[in-house]
Amino acid sequence: STGANRRMGPTKKENQGTSKSNAAFSGTKKTTKTTSKGKEMKDPLAPKKPPSSYQMFCEEMRSSVKDQFYYEPPASEIAAELKRRWTSMGSYEKEPFERDHAEAMAKYERDMKSYKPSAEFLKQKTKADITAAAVAAVENEFKEVETYFSFVDSHWMAVYQKGKKRGNEIQEELWRMWSSSKDKKKTKKKEFF
Repeated sequence: STGANRRMGPTKKENQGTSKSNAAFSGTKKTTKTTSKGKEMKDPLAPKKPPSSYQMFCEEMRSSVKDQFYYEPPASEIAAELKRRWTSMGSYEKEPFERDHAEAMAKYERDMKSYKPSAEFLKQKTKADITAAAVAAVENEFKEVETYFSFVDSHWMAVYQKGKKRGNEIQEELWRMWSSSKDKKKTKKKEFF
């Protein structure tokens, strides 16, 4: 049994003394999607992957679970109850959701085989890939400069103490030291591979 007739959460009277107000949970948060670094661009016209059998179950049961609370529950409580119910279900109870998921996946796979991205999407994807490569190159150069200045900061006093007193002498010696340390690192990398 999925516990469909069971009431959950505190009664309204029990809930009155809590510090969390129902208003705090009734609003919806506005979320913005940000594309993370390395995430592949997706064609909005491509077939959408269907939800899992668990997600189908949640979609069907969410409102009835929510109605069983005496107060406006936060989404996390609803999700926890849905998870509890799903894990307590037997395979015969899950079978309709799993069957629907399998049918939807078969349709999705057929649609993906016949799907061809539009020329406009391919053009946008190429631009995005070029932009990402340019950003990565700039970030690499910045890291190189940052590493050099960190090296200068940690070594200039030693060069000064060796007798190099003029700015250009110190700079030339630091550059020589930096270049030789980079050459050693390249040699070690070649030996490693």
